[in-house]
Amino acid sequence: MVRIFKALNGTFNANVYDVFQFRYLNRGPLPLPILISSLSATFSRASANVISKHPLVYKLLNFLQKTHCPDESMWATLAGNPECMLLIIIVNFHES
Repeated sequence: MVRIFKALNGTFNANVYDVFQFRYLNRGPLPLPILISSLSATFSRASANVISKHPLVYKLLNFLQKTHCPDESMWATLAGNPECMLLIIIVNFHES
């Protein structure tokens, strides 16, 4: 496993799929376009630390709390919205 994670070099890898957005209409405005994944994402501890501290991630997780498999939807949504991931990384870099 260590060799696999080293080969991934801190990248965020997940297969993501579009979900029917109308399923979430009664939950208020979407924080991001919601995506789903059939399996969990793979990423480094450093990436998880950066991602987990960002306010947009808290907003997304709160939005997804009462949905089916919110953790998989959360990671897939973040991975499938690269502009969001880039923003999280840039903001965290400047705050350091």
